[in-house]
Amino acid sequence: MRYIATRKVADLGSRVALVTGANRGIGREICRQLAERGVGRVFLSSRDLEAATLAARELNSEVASSKAAGVRAGTIVPAQLDVTQIASVQAFATRISTECGGRLDILVNNAGACFDRDGRGNISFVQSNAETISQEELMASFELNVCAQVQVTQQMLPFLKKAPAARIVNMSSVLASLTMQHDTGLAPFKALGYAASKAALNMFTVCLASALEGTSIRVNSAHPGWAKTEGGGGDTGHPMQMGASEAAKTPVDLALLPDDAPWPHASFVHEGRTLLW
Repeated sequence: MRYIATRKVADLGSRVALVTGANRGIGREICRQLAERGVGRVFLSSRDLEAATLAARELNSEVASSKAAGVRAGTIVPAQLDVTQIASVQAFATRISTECGGRLDILVNNAGACFDRDGRGNISFVQSNAETISQEELMASFELNVCAQVQVTQQMLPFLKKAPAARIVNMSSVLASLTMQHDTGLAPFKALGYAASKAALNMFTVCLASALEGTSIRVNSAHPGWAKTEGGGGDTGHPMQMGASEAAKTPVDLALLPDDAPWPHASFVHEGRTLLW
């Protein structure tokens, strides 16, 4: 099944979005596209406020050209947010309460990383390390890629419930698909910490969607694609890699899913199509 991502979403100018881990890479591009498509206030968050401020300044300058062309583009606002620290998350929640009337329309849980190290000590998800992965690598993967996502979402839920039709997008990966890992091999992409933590994030998507059944909130996992970003290992020259702007398209489409779209919800999506769990 495929959904149509080109339908307009009403009243975007009043909507508020939060994108975590967004000072670079796909997260930065998600912020740009949300603002360019009209979301009124887009919080670009990072652990480093200076990095967030610089990225927001640059993006607002670039988005200004869209405004000049007659598009009602939004504003990108820098925010300090360490998703692993509850005090930092609660401080940002206070900011939503005071600056946005306690309303949040879009949450993109983009912050995440690979901690799996290869035989040379380099971070890499292009490996098979079930026999050798350390407890440190495994725990770091789950702390950031799962526990922190749950923590941020739970703290933001009261604000998301105030929105007319909120959207939660969890940034997953095709490497999290148990079916595809087993049936197609995806060799040698079997970095256990990264793949298993993203699979657990998918389970969070399913469980949260069930808990929110009957509300107007939609929860989905997005596979953005293998991007030519620092987090994706840089430009390897592999034909499967894509630019950050292309990789941002799936999460942005899910964040701006029209209210009358019959699907997706509680789904694992890439470029408008369902992936196997």
